[in-house]
Amino acid sequence: MKLPDLATGKAAILVIVLTIGIAYPALAYIGPGAGFALVSSVGVLLVTVLLALLSLLLWPLRSLWWVAFRGRRARAWVRRLIVVGFDGQDAALTERFMAEGKLPNFSRLAKMGCYSRLRSTYPSITPVAWSTFSTGTGPGRHGIFDFLERDRRSYLPLLSSVQIDRVERSLKIGRWRLPLHKPAIRLLRKSKPYWKVLAEHRIWSTILRMPVSFPPERFRGAQLSAMCTPDLLGTQGTFLLYTTRPVRERIREGGIRIGLPRVPGEPHRYETVIQGPDNAFREGNPPLETALRIAADRAGQRTRIGIDGDNFELVTGRLSPWLSLKFRAAPGVTIAGLCRMLVSEADEEFSLYVSPISIDPERPAMPISHPPYYAGYLAKMIGPYSTLGLAEDTWALNEGVIDDATFLKMALDVEDERERMFWRALDRLRRGSLACVFDATDRVQHMFWRYTEEGHPALREPGTRHADAIEQIYLRNDRLVGKLLGRLKDKDLLLVVSDHGMTSFRRGCNLNRWLHDNGYLALKEGADGSSPWLRDVDW
Repeated sequence: MKLPDLATGKAAILVIVLTIGIAYPALAYIGPGAGFALVSSVGVLLVTVLLALLSLLLWPLRSLWWVAFRGRRARAWVRRLIVVGFDGQDAALTERFMAEGKLPNFSRLAKMGCYSRLRSTYPSITPVAWSTFSTGTGPGRHGIFDFLERDRRSYLPLLSSVQIDRVERSLKIGRWRLPLHKPAIRLLRKSKPYWKVLAEHRIWSTILRMPVSFPPERFRGAQLSAMCTPDLLGTQGTFLLYTTRPVRERIREGGIRIGLPRVPGEPHRYETVIQGPDNAFREGNPPLETALRIAADRAGQRTRIGIDGDNFELVTGRLSPWLSLKFRAAPGVTIAGLCRMLVSEADEEFSLYVSPISIDPERPAMPISHPPYYAGYLAKMIGPYSTLGLAEDTWALNEGVIDDATFLKMALDVEDERERMFWRALDRLRRGSLACVFDATDRVQHMFWRYTEEGHPALREPGTRHADAIEQIYLRNDRLVGKLLGRLKDKDLLLVVSDHGMTSFRRGCNLNRWLHDNGYLALKEGADGSSPWLRDVDW
């Protein structure tokens, strides 16, 4: 392997990690036991102010420390380390598109530095591979072996990377409860990520959406959490479908279907509620609610939406921008979230899709960034954005609640948000490291690979409308790399990496279903097997 010529002042390396022969379905799973931690926006503001004051008070001491010890540093040959991660970018596809001349910037980067295939982890899936990249250790050391792990007491699945405990102690005042402590939130990934090693040597890092980073760790730098960051309900992404159509069967995974009652005498008006997280301030933890009012205009294909006094207009078939939701938990305590909506039909029947409710980055109900105000700072700079770990709603597409075009727009909108974060962080980075992971490559390949193969069993709509979706996301990545190459400075080191590859997935076997059908797995008395996540199984 030839190292880049450092005399040019710019160093760049391209690394693509290859997975061999295995493709995994997109997992926008709901994490049982993830729970919900309630932190008021007032508390976040107070913590932010206190941290700012403490930073000002300690500034003279920090300056003296810097003057005393900076001379002990070895002279660095790299001023800025820039890591761009493309989740799921496949080595074989990358090489094919490069050979066809479709990825000129990847080809240029490979010539400037080096290009290499690397073996991914086993299993070659996102949480395992990125944990290995972050820590430099294998699963046996960092402890992440899959998306889920088994609760050995109940045999129910748990998230492998985070544990959120419930509030056990509270003060009862009539119907109200005052929690006496915040629930503990623990990152279960072990080993030390490289940005903490850099921090120990007084090197700043900005880490944007690196998988398995919730809750964010404290270090000398800034971080925005990614995979395993829950939605406002405490799940890994639960969409809502409000519909006047008869509810014949429940949604199998990732969402809730809600019957939509008409207002008497007004056939095109509907009134209901959006349920939020459980209320930790009330006995029994009833779910918080905010009013939802709908007035559909069939002729104009426009729908007026009222949410707790705020009014919006939606065009049928068009995904809304981010909409703000507020849930009042107690006097002076409001839980804020963000969602997007889509009116999918407004004729004889009416259906409204509501995306998983993201934690509002300007008023986060859970710790999603370090320092705590960093998420809000980004929102002020680039506008509202998704904070959900798996921001692209793969389950809604799997269930037929949204169509291919809507999912693709959602995924690309998330990429736009991520790019704005990345460029802003790059502009502000004078010295240190910056890492940002882009997820659309993985999500688009999972959901659109079926268009690349004739006779694929998951191909619902014959045709070629989205046959080039995968190629287009690779071209988008190439444009980002090209723009980045044009903004490199002297003594910059660029790494472009992928965690695993992608290939065809046509059939799977549900082992638990086979065991049940053949009498080897029994259900609890009175259970019919309809409860999610194997809760009906008598282990």
